[in-house]
Amino acid sequence: MPGQSARITIPACRGFSGDPDVDNRFVSRENSFMNFRPLLPLFVLLLSACLSSTEKEKNTVSIGTQGATGTGDITEELSVVTAMPSGTIVDPVHGKEIGLAYGPLSGTSLSANGVVSAHYLEDATTIVGLQLNIAVPQDGWFYEAWLEKDAHTPWISLGHLSNPLNDVRHSVRFVSKETLNSYRTVHITLEEDDGDSSPGTTVAGGILKATTR
Repeated sequence: MPGQSARITIPACRGFSGDPDVDNRFVSRENSFMNFRPLLPLFVLLLSACLSSTEKEKNTVSIGTQGATGTGDITEELSVVTAMPSGTIVDPVHGKEIGLAYGPLSGTSLSANGVVSAHYLEDATTIVGLQLNIAVPQDGWFYEAWLEKDAHTPWISLGHLSNPLNDVRHSVRFVSKETLNSYRTVHITLEEDDGDSSPGTTVAGGILKATTR
């Protein structure tokens, strides 16, 4: 009737209470969800893409530039995937990867653990990446990594290990224009900052073992 408000009562079924205020809020939430449902596939795809990107970053490390001594010449930084991807690995500067070796590192006189990898490319470039968990040395001391071929050949220095966060996580990155696939023994030595370039006491090490992707 004119001048009077009409009241419509909704039967209390399928979750409706019969109270218009409660039922209107229920209908509003249901409509909001229905409006959102067409967007669900898009959100699933976006979430999958984010997870894939995160997983890729977890499997990627950068090996390359590092102040090193010895016979190795320093070139540019190279990022390589270390999760053993299938197929051919090609660097735009150095060409195809023709060999790969890696191995675990462990402490000898100190508690330590880590991993080392060596990548051999078709232009004779060798790239070595080393990560080691070991106690921070005292002031005036540092760790240095080396490659050994045999008992009669001088070791090649990979450089000083760095720990930018001043914690146990140490690393070194080395690039040489020589093929070093005959150097398979890895040493980490504790060095005093006294200008002596000869190897100090070995505190950790490992063996590079050739593998195929």
